[in-house]
Formats: sequence, C-alpha cells, structure tokens
Amino acid sequence: MQIDAMQVEEIEKIASLLLLSGLKFLFAPATAEYFGFNFARSFLWTTTGGTIGILAFTFLGDLLVASWKKLVSWFKAMFLRTKPEVVRRLPPKVFTTRNKRIVWIKMKFGLMGLAFLTPCLLSIPIGTFVVNRMYRRKWKILLALFVSLLFWSLLLNWLAQELRLSQYLDFSH
Repeated sequence: MQIDAMQVEEIEKIASLLLLSGLKFLFAPATAEYFGFNFARSFLWTTTGGTIGILAFTFLGDLLVASWKKLVSWFKAMFLRTKPEVVRRLPPKVFTTRNKRIVWIKMKFGLMGLAFLTPCLLSIPIGTFVVNRMYRRKWKILLALFVSLLFWSLLLNWLAQELRLSQYLDFSH
C-alpha cells in the first residue's frame, strides 16, 4: 500500500488541526475552513482535537503537578541545603492577589462557568488545569468541559463556514 502526496497532505492538515484544537481551540474552526473542510469534517476534527486536549491535560496535568513539586523540592533541598522532607513541610504559600482572583472566578461562575470559558477564552490547557485544581470529581469536570466544547465547536464551526472566517486570518507565513 502506497501513500501518495495528496494523502500525506490530508494527514498533515488533520494532524495540525488536531494539535491546534487541543491547544488553542478558538482558531481551529477557521483553520479547518481554510483547509477546505466542510462543516461536518471541520466539526469532527476540531471536536476530536479538543477532546484529546481535555483528556490529556486532565490526566497528565496531575502527573505534571506532582513532578513539578518533586523537582522544586529537590532544587530547594540542593540549594537551601535542607532535606527534601523538611522542604515539603514548609508553611503554605501566602494568599496572593492572583489566588484571590481565581477564587473569585470560582465563586462567581462555578464549574460550568469556568468550563464555558475554557475552549475559547482561557484555552484548553490553561482552563483544564485551573478547573482540575479547583474541583476534584473528574467525571463532573470532564462532562462540563465536553458540553462546553460541543457548544463552542458547533458555534465556531458554523460561523467559520458561514462567514468564511479564514479570509480574515493571515496564513502566508
């Protein structure tokens, strides 16, 4: 079985669309329209990419946080010349302005509000990370994020197709 240049180009388009959808969903539907995908194909690939992004950042986010804490503990032990166990028992961080803002958003909008903002405004990696730090029930988090993703995917793909949004994006570089 031989793959011709047209198939390779199609695979490259889909792969780049999946990656873009998982990282910065807002631009994915217009990019799919630019690639010449119709509404159904655009919806399929952008939603799939967003879903992969949500799953990856939900489950890998916990691993990254644990690894980061371990690395910070190791560096502090190395440079502060203390044992890693002692560093882990240091007092918690001070309640900063940033932390206050995050708590305000949580109290004002809740899980559904944060999930609603995630695909377009916060981006999937940041929004998923924030939601997973604030809430513990993974199935509720995933449900809220998937519902939001479906809403935004339908809306943005429809807008991209109807308004031909790619004409406003500069892909010349």
